[in-house]
Parts: sequence; structure tokens; C-alpha cells
Amino acid sequence: MVALSYTRLTDYQHCPLAFKLRHLERVPVPAARPLEVGALAHTIAAAYLQQCLQDGRTTDWEALQQITRAHLLTQPADLGAEVQEALEGLPQFLVERSDDYGVEEELAFTRTWEPCDWHDRARVFFRAKIDYHFRDAGGVRVIVDHKTDRRLWSREETAQHDQLPIYAFLVGRVRPEELFVVRVHFLRYGITRTRAQPYERSALESIRERIEAQAQVIDADTRFEPRLSPFCGRCPYTARCPAFQSALKLGSAPTLTSPTEAQNEALRLLLLRKGVKEAESRLKAWVDGHGPIPLDDQEALGYFPKRTTAFDAVEPVVTRLLQAGLPRPEVWEILSTSKSAIQQLLKDHSQSRLMTEILALARTDQQTQFSVQRLAAEEGSDEN
Repeated sequence: MVALSYTRLTDYQHCPLAFKLRHLERVPVPAARPLEVGALAHTIAAAYLQQCLQDGRTTDWEALQQITRAHLLTQPADLGAEVQEALEGLPQFLVERSDDYGVEEELAFTRTWEPCDWHDRARVFFRAKIDYHFRDAGGVRVIVDHKTDRRLWSREETAQHDQLPIYAFLVGRVRPEELFVVRVHFLRYGITRTRAQPYERSALESIRERIEAQAQVIDADTRFEPRLSPFCGRCPYTARCPAFQSALKLGSAPTLTSPTEAQNEALRLLLLRKGVKEAESRLKAWVDGHGPIPLDDQEALGYFPKRTTAFDAVEPVVTRLLQAGLPRPEVWEILSTSKSAIQQLLKDHSQSRLMTEILALARTDQQTQFSVQRLAAEEGSDEN
């Protein structure tokens, strides 16, 4: 059985056939540009972190420039430019001092979860490369995963992402701490998302059980059936996938006259919907590597900043609305406390001036959204 990892578990969940072709049969595919950029950016970030830790500095812009130049000397100019863009936010990441840390640490384990050599193919069951982890001043193990994506996760996505508990479990196999804080650092933006609740060692056993259950499914699979999904848009093996090729051949009757034609039309509709998702996946991959796609001189498709407003505590918001004289039944209807609902309620009762006060009770969250956005007019342009 091939050694498993978070990426390989995810590949199998997307499509068993793609997993087989990539990891069991090792069918070669051209290198994807975003992966090249990400790999080189991770290498530079690791060297930079090591330098800061050795020098006892929290950040060092000049050292980053020197390390970057050294790594890009033999790289094509266009690749170097993309890597530098992906690292723009790294100097904003403050490196905490610690006498117990790991940078790009390779962790490998046997089926009984004993540590073993990364390259021991006969024994490795699961492995992961941890970008950065350290013991903080309070005795907590902090785990940081670097991302070079253009997409910026929200706090909710960070809390729910299943990669982070796996990393906490694995680091917990080789470090003694009882608490594990996990963070995602977006190198491109200099923004770090921290999962609000640390993982306790006692809670990580469920991660072990989940990994082992997924491994059993893979071990027992003898057919590796293809699975149509939005992943098809990023899959390099669609030419070898019978399910994908068969789906492309579906036709459409101009008028439905039988259950068979209706079924075929339903399948075609499903395929069209998948096609939209696949096209979006391909576009996201392009944008991730090359930036927004201009649609014309006014609009572009890409990842653009989006700020959301959330109210963690409902009671003070509701209390203030009632104090302002808003009808109690109508206030109860917006207990979800969404910004738009409150705006409409205040507008209906000519209380819009209260919105600034209500927003002071909220928190804002920054993320990115894949969408079409109108481009800002160039400075100095005249539309008279």
C-alpha cells in the first residue's frame, strides 16, 4: 500500500480512479504552475524562518530579500516574479522565539503510529511535512501551515478545515505538550488565521480513528471507480476516465417523449451543472497562478477582498434595538442578527442612524471571494 498523507486521503475522496492513476500507477502529468510557485515559496519561507530563529529576530526584510534572490538565481524570470508576489506578506509574520521548534519537519509513522524514517517505504503508513511548529512561552505547541493561495479563508473555514486536526495529531505523536494551537498563514497577504479553540491531546484520538477508517476503505478497494465531481475540472486524467468520457457523449432530445429520454435529459442537466463547476475550478486554478482574468476594460474575474460582519453576542444587539423602540415581534424575527436584516428593519422604521451604533457591537472578518468585480477607474480619467 502506498504511504498515505492528508493530500492523498483528499485525492481518494475526490476520485478513487484519479488516486490510483496518480499514487499507485504513478502516471506522469505536466507540473502545474501554481504547485511550482507554492513549492519554491515554501522553500524560501523555510530558509527565512530558520534565519530569523537563529538570529533571534521576529522579522527581517533584508534577510528575506537575500534568501529570495539566492533561490531565484537559476529560475526563469516569470516564475521568480510569481514567487516574489506569493511571498509579499511574509515579513508581516512575526517569528516567536522558541528553543523547541521544527521547520519543514518531515514526520512519518508506521501503522502502529510509531515514528519511522520518511523514506522507509516498507514501514511508512502515514506522513506529513509540517511547515513550522514551536513551543510557546506558555508551554503550548503552535503549528503553522503556510498557504500561497490567492484565496483567503474565513475564520469559519479555518475552524472547520480537516487538515489542521490531522497535523495536530501527528505533531502530538512526537511532542509532549497537552495543548496544540493551529494556524494558517497566508504568505501572499501576511494574514494568519488561528483556530479559536486549541486541540487537547485527549481529543486527538478521534483523528487517529478517522485516518485508520479511511485507510481501511482504500485498502479494501479493488476497483477504484471514477467519481464525477467538481474535481474533474482540475483532474489531469480525464482523457483516461471512462465516466468522464461517457458523460460527454450524453445527448438531448428536442422534446421529451419517454422515460428514457427524460432520464437522459436529467443526466445532461447534471453534467452541465458539473461542467460549470469544472470550468470554475479551472478558472480558479488559473487565477491562483496568474492573478485576475480581465473580461474587458471594466471587469475582471478573480479573488477579491470581501468583508463580512458578524455578531457574536445577540443579546446586546437585541437589547439596543428594543431600547430604540423597534417592535418586539419584528426584532425576534431577525435573531440571526445578519447585517442586511438589521439594516432593513431600521430602514422600515426610519432608524437608519442607529446602524453605526449597532455595527460597533459586531466584528468584521476579511476573506476573499471568487467573483467578477468592476475595476476601479484609472486616476486622472475623465468621462465628460
